[in-house]
Amino acid sequence: MAAIVGGNIGKMIFNVLSTDSTLISLIGSTNKIQPIVVYNDTPSEGVFYEVLNVENVNTKTTSTADLVVVIYQIECFATNYINLIAISERIQYILDKLSGGTYGGYKIQNNIYLDTSEDYNSKNSLYYRQLTFQCRAI
Repeated sequence: MAAIVGGNIGKMIFNVLSTDSTLISLIGSTNKIQPIVVYNDTPSEGVFYEVLNVENVNTKTTSTADLVVVIYQIECFATNYINLIAISERIQYILDKLSGGTYGGYKIQNNIYLDTSEDYNSKNSLYYRQLTFQCRAI
């Protein structure tokens, strides 16, 4: 069975994002990269990640699932729209087409960008951009 499960992909995401000095300079601190459960109804500036779907896949090589496909989102919040664009574009650059390898203790086959949406949270005066990715873990 593949080594990664939905709840643990956060370790891979955090490992990859927190080691990028350009991203950290844009958001200010690795403490601003967190699982989405941290903010609930009141988001703050930062980068949050959330698992949307986990699918175990059986391949021809074994009778048990040896591949896991995880769909996840990265949610970015910023008080300034230009900063939001810079942060989200950097995250897309880092994670899209991420090479197969081991990150945060988890081995992945590939990671690809799927889509983006954006909005404005008037209650908290924050611009919001959501990026969706698909990760194949082995």
